Amino acid sequence: VEELVKLCDKSKDGDLQLKEFQTCFKAVLKSCIKEAEKAADEAQEAEARGAQARVETEKKVREAAAAAA
Repeated sequence: VEELVKLCDKSKDGDLQLKEFQTCFKAVLKSCIKEAEKAADEAQEAEARGAQARVETEKKVREAAAAAA
């Protein structure tokens, strides 16, 4: 938090003025949204890979069953 305050404290007085705080808070929120979107995209991709793997496994099971019949 101290590092964040130092980065946002444009007046270098050790305190965040309202505008400095608003700018900083907005940047933090945007960063959180970006990370959440990235995590959601990764989860969606993982789900798609899992679904594809299930389809391939089911196909192999059907093929093995047909070959055994």
